[in-house]
Amino acid sequence: MSDFAQGPDWWVASDGKWYPPEMHPSYQPPPPPPPGGGAQPGGWYAPPIGPPGSSGPSWSGPPAAPVGSGMPLHLWAAPPPQPRDRFTCAIRILMVIPQAIVLIFVFIVAYLAMIVAWFVALFTGRLDGGIRDYLAGAVRWSTRVQGYLFFLTDTYPPYSLDEDPAYPIQVAIPPPVELNRLAVLFRLFIAIPGFIVSNVLSSGLFIVSIGSWFMVLVTGELPVSLFEATRTVVRYQARLYAYFSMLTPEYPWGAMGDTNAPPPGVDPYEAWSIRLSSGGRTAMIVVIVLGVIVQIFNRSRY
Repeated sequence: MSDFAQGPDWWVASDGKWYPPEMHPSYQPPPPPPPGGGAQPGGWYAPPIGPPGSSGPSWSGPPAAPVGSGMPLHLWAAPPPQPRDRFTCAIRILMVIPQAIVLIFVFIVAYLAMIVAWFVALFTGRLDGGIRDYLAGAVRWSTRVQGYLFFLTDTYPPYSLDEDPAYPIQVAIPPPVELNRLAVLFRLFIAIPGFIVSNVLSSGLFIVSIGSWFMVLVTGELPVSLFEATRTVVRYQARLYAYFSMLTPEYPWGAMGDTNAPPPGVDPYEAWSIRLSSGGRTAMIVVIVLGVIVQIFNRSRY
């Protein structure tokens, strides 16, 4: 990285630093990942490469994501700046309604599956099979819809529980691992602090998204700082749902981005981690403050 461009292909990231072309999220080092994706050396997973999205610049798919044992859920979104479709953004909430209706039924089944999953994880110390696949799909689907609603992408989310490597928002869910049965037994109580944080972030993001909506309509773009804050909130909520669904033993974290360094020599991890710029941190503080105000106001009404 550098404070200044060192060549014609160098690019500036959200932290204000310049990076060489091989560190760009869309850069594909030789040899390319296998067309069908799959496990790569070192426990990394490369989603299959998909075609460009329906809007914004073309992209060749996300870089490899860490999903090995002990790794948390990760979220990748096609990086800004990208032009936004002002018309679809203007009616975004209306376009999400069909998805929301279908997701109601998806989550009704998910809640029933979660009860079964709780007993399975409690008695076996592990969650595998079709129940886990369904719960993972519900997290994947809802995350795509949430990202679309809050302008992380203009590409309409598919009605599917399956992975869609062509979609500009990707969720990397860790493979099954052994679960702590005591933590499973008290999962509901342990997750309460996470739900409190999630409620604050959700309330704040909803208020901030009104400002995002106006900015997109006026400028045709979502500011990088708001993109970072939105992606941070969406990822936190996906991690919370994954933890509560016993998809991972990793407690949700990263409400202010990532502070841990990527594994040595692994540049693609930078595209999956969220390292907030100064503007992104400011936006997150605004989200949190607004969220606390909304929660206090709601409590005072009762």
